[in-house]
Amino acid sequence: MIGMAGSGHLAVDYSKRRFRAVQVSRSGDLLRVRRVLMADIPVSVQPDDPVSLGEWAGDLLRKAGFPRGKAVFAIPRDQVSLKRLTLPTTDRYELPDMVRLTMQRDLPFDPSEAVIDFVPVMEVGAGNSGVSGAAVSGAGVPPAINGVAVPAGGGTVVLVAAIQRRTIEHVREVARAAGLRIERLSLRCMGLATVVRTLNETTDDNQTAWLGIDVTGDGVELMVLSNGSVRFSRAAEVPHAEDARQFADAVVTETRRSWMSYRVVEDAPEISGAFVVGDSTVTRLTHEQIGDLMNVRTEVLTTHPRIIAGEHELAGAWSLAGLLLEPIVGAPSFDFLNPRRAPDRNARVRQYALAASGALLLLAVGAYGLAHRGLSDMRSRLAGLSEQIRAETPGHYEYEREYWRLQHLDRWGEARVNWLEHLLQLEGRLPDRSQLVLDGWAGSQRFNGVQYNDRATDAAKRWSVPREIIISLEGEAASQAVVDRFRQQFVQTQEYQARPAGPDTSGGKRYPFPFKLTLRTSVGDPSAGEADGAPTGSAESGGATARRRNGGERGESL
Repeated sequence: MIGMAGSGHLAVDYSKRRFRAVQVSRSGDLLRVRRVLMADIPVSVQPDDPVSLGEWAGDLLRKAGFPRGKAVFAIPRDQVSLKRLTLPTTDRYELPDMVRLTMQRDLPFDPSEAVIDFVPVMEVGAGNSGVSGAAVSGAGVPPAINGVAVPAGGGTVVLVAAIQRRTIEHVREVARAAGLRIERLSLRCMGLATVVRTLNETTDDNQTAWLGIDVTGDGVELMVLSNGSVRFSRAAEVPHAEDARQFADAVVTETRRSWMSYRVVEDAPEISGAFVVGDSTVTRLTHEQIGDLMNVRTEVLTTHPRIIAGEHELAGAWSLAGLLLEPIVGAPSFDFLNPRRAPDRNARVRQYALAASGALLLLAVGAYGLAHRGLSDMRSRLAGLSEQIRAETPGHYEYEREYWRLQHLDRWGEARVNWLEHLLQLEGRLPDRSQLVLDGWAGSQRFNGVQYNDRATDAAKRWSVPREIIISLEGEAASQAVVDRFRQQFVQTQEYQARPAGPDTSGGKRYPFPFKLTLRTSVGDPSAGEADGAPTGSAESGGATARRRNGGERGESL
């Protein structure tokens, strides 16, 4: 439906000698006329020159107070080929192409230059040939579907109009020069049809027909309305006459011809009444003659229940007001700028695809937003943690340095030797003094410093204190057997490794068998349970693989 702004809506039409314009505003289901303009085109303006005509019309509209903007333009009936057809299909997908192919066969001009639009009238069932397929112009054409009965599948009655492209381009250029935008390009007699239809909305008899006669500035347009749609239409040009009575007589003559053409149409319904619109002087002179000619009641249209003219006299502008009334009453009409085409079968699929794509896009945007928000939070946390790391790194490094210093010092403390405990361990193994006495006892330690091996997988084994404690004993025994027993005590233990310091001899000072014995161990304090069963050689081997050595070799004696 065409919307109407608060400032009103505009309809315009022009012919060779006449220019008309109507501005209305909508009030519910009614139209209120705001401005009416009807003027003869001056001789200085050539109607065939769209720029000249448009500039003159624009200036005229501006002076009359008409707004600029969108306007409905009306095409005269004599510029259009109009037919009523019955086509053997009810498929809305097939109908546009079938209309176009059927209409192109009988056009009086080049079909490639035609713009074709149609209005569906009704669907008919099989065998219903009561709706004629004859041309609206009145030329006798066999009824039904081009002479073929309606098929079992039924058919569709359509009203088809064809116009040349050059006529549309002419209207475009006139509108452009006048400062207007074309909202819809329709047929003028369709406006009169809407006016007559809404005058007789309560009539339900399908066989009742109404006649509308529009006396234009160039001639007369006759239209028969039946069953709510145009059944017949004809236009005739009337020569210009200075005397109104001469012009009225010419109008009656052309009306008689149009009426005779209508009467030869097969199954033409009887006319119940006629309405005449146009110049008040001409209609006053013609309506009685037309009524006598057709033997029906004929009225000059001056008022309408849906069009409130007020102080304005519509006269020849009723058809324009009818075009503006069409959207309100929901009447189908032509639009040569946007002719009906076959519905796009894939449009719904594309709509669903677009909707799905839109939904996926929204989900993607939402997911991106959530991910971006989560990423921003993670970046904020990362920045905070990085700042915390930068602030605490110096303290951490200082702690590490102090920790390893203490570890190093602890390992140096492990290098102490409890010589007194070693002496007590030896004293506990001495036999009776009547059999063996010690003449000397000496102790020393070989220490290469604290060592650290960072390749060790066990943290407890990374530190090592490789050392060797050597205890040298000298003494005399009452017999060689006593010496062997004393030496055997150290061989059977893991704390010490006993080795003779030299060959056994004889001839001691107190006892006849002097001896020398060397004990080796890595245990610094036998009372602390440090013995790990590792021989001295393994300690030295471990020291050889150490990566870092602290201190040098140290020896001490007691």
